Amino acid sequence: MATIETDAAPEPTFNALLMEIASHIATDDLNALKYMFKDILPPNKLDKISDALGIFTPLKEKRLIQHGKTLLLTQAFLKIGRNDLLPILQQIGPEECVYDRDGTFPDGTVSPIRLVLFEIAQNLTPEEVEKAKFYFGDIIGKQKQGKIKNAFDLLTVLEQLKPTDYIVKLETFLADMDRMDLVSDLKDFREHNVTDTPCNLPSRTPRGSTQEVHRGFDAGYGSAAPKSGGAAPRGPDAKKDTSNKLFPGALGKGNSDIDLEKASDMRLLDRAAESVCLIGTNGTGFMVGDGCIMTAAHVLKEALEIPEEEIQKIQETSFPYPETHSTVYKRGVQKLLDTNGLLVFFTHGANATRVFKLKTMRYVNLHLDTAVVELADPEDGKPFPRAFTQFQPDHKGHFNFLGHNGDLTLYREPNCYTITEKYDFKEMKLELLKSKIPPELLDIYDTFGKDLSFLQFHCSLKHGASGSPGVVVKQGEVRVLTMLHAGFPENPDNIPIDPKLCVEQGVTMIAIYEDMKTADPQLCCKLFGTS
Repeated sequence: MATIETDAAPEPTFNALLMEIASHIATDDLNALKYMFKDILPPNKLDKISDALGIFTPLKEKRLIQHGKTLLLTQAFLKIGRNDLLPILQQIGPEECVYDRDGTFPDGTVSPIRLVLFEIAQNLTPEEVEKAKFYFGDIIGKQKQGKIKNAFDLLTVLEQLKPTDYIVKLETFLADMDRMDLVSDLKDFREHNVTDTPCNLPSRTPRGSTQEVHRGFDAGYGSAAPKSGGAAPRGPDAKKDTSNKLFPGALGKGNSDIDLEKASDMRLLDRAAESVCLIGTNGTGFMVGDGCIMTAAHVLKEALEIPEEEIQKIQETSFPYPETHSTVYKRGVQKLLDTNGLLVFFTHGANATRVFKLKTMRYVNLHLDTAVVELADPEDGKPFPRAFTQFQPDHKGHFNFLGHNGDLTLYREPNCYTITEKYDFKEMKLELLKSKIPPELLDIYDTFGKDLSFLQFHCSLKHGASGSPGVVVKQGEVRVLTMLHAGFPENPDNIPIDPKLCVEQGVTMIAIYEDMKTADPQLCCKLFGTS
């Protein structure tokens, strides 16, 4: 049994750690944390909190955070986009089960509705907050209007003045402002009372060995074997994340201009989601072959903190990259894999959170922004998660993405659709030129549709989704079509942009196959079932 002395010994170090974290939290982050912890912080002290230590102190007093108990802060920092604070937090006493809850908060702390409102506040523009102050003027009154500085203040005041129906009134306002993306969040909660934990669909098929599944492309591409049956962030004023957690609402829920999804397809997608992973907090990957994951090469650059000068060398090398340069990059990454301690998390469904270390770089193509890394052997003695083994050579229309947005929650984005007409890109560029975005940032639109190694589409996943697989369900199989890389245009000044003018891009599986069958035929056969 631990003594009082040994229990107390780490405390000064933990306090110093909290002080260091507090020094990195600015006003905007502080406001976000105060609102997120509104239900567990003392109401009489909330308005007086002027720094992060004012938040940490009552959390410590309630024993919600302490040495070896950091899940609450970990999830909070992920929610406010301060992933950079996690390494500091984990310097001392990292909680062993910190990643065991699919990105949810400890019970009895942050409620699901608080998180829904938090997301709405994060996505309201300053202009919309000012409109809301006018809209609710009769309710709020002049005195309280002057105290509303941001969206969190707005929701707090509404909740105080209309505790029984402020959500309905907020929903009406959002509908009048044509923010149907935010209205849907509230409706989903009110109608289905969903939680933030992704729900699993019934009737799972028992899992099998990855060696039992045939690999190959659809439509007889190459020598396919016979078949057996992570946006780039744009800022708070840009596109709203409308991706769905796996899987809220009723099966077969209709979407405008989209065919109803069959229950059987949902079950297949739910099962396929078990093969998608979070890489650190930087991006997404997915199982290919026995014991390997595929992801975007830039995800590894960020996660492994490859030195800036090395990245600069890569950027200065013209396409296609010479084999010697790719080899140098591969060796550099391998060295970092051995020393960085980067972890991969599978959190959906039957995986019940499994953690893997990265072992060996097997393939990299910088032009295609693609990497394949072999995982270290499972420490729990169980088989690797099932690999994706079917791939789609081409596709037009709607498809799904399965990916993370920088935290452990896995999302399904069902409303992605391909853009194939060059005329559409020209029209988008002309509309974007009417904004204040520098024209040179729109030159990328002139290249869309010309390099068939890449696919352009619309989707609404955010930072952390790079490396996500874009999938379609064909003939009872989930097939990987593309892997998400980036979103355009770059928007350094956070200028409001119509989401319909934004374009996401991913590499096609065909392009990866064509390169890999020359670069590494053995690995190509292992992943794609072809050589």
